[in-house]
Amino acid sequence: MALVPYKTIEELSGIEQISFPHSFRLSDKQISLILTAIFKVLDNLQIELVDKPSDIPNEILYDVIVENWHDYAQYLPSSGFDWEICTGDPDACPYIGFCNCDEDFLEDDEPPVDFSDDDNSELPF
Repeated sequence: MALVPYKTIEELSGIEQISFPHSFRLSDKQISLILTAIFKVLDNLQIELVDKPSDIPNEILYDVIVENWHDYAQYLPSSGFDWEICTGDPDACPYIGFCNCDEDFLEDDEPPVDFSDDDNSELPF
């Protein structure tokens, strides 16, 4: 168990959340450049955004990352930290329909139990 305390990504990076401009004020090129810089910062901190949907548009990804910049992470230079933003709830997931959290949820569930009356075996009680 690591004894390094959890800190916000804002604290670890030294970049305040308020420093990021709203996406509507940025061009697509500017969003792309800022995302590249954000991922370089995360790489230097050994923080990997492990649940980033592959098909998410940059503007939405930028908004999601900035909105969650206050998330807590643990600085572990030897092993890194896996940052997960997905809530697991498709109705509340910040990736707004680009995440497969509803599929992941269904895959993790056990198969449904069949309660049909087709089974003529006797009950044990």
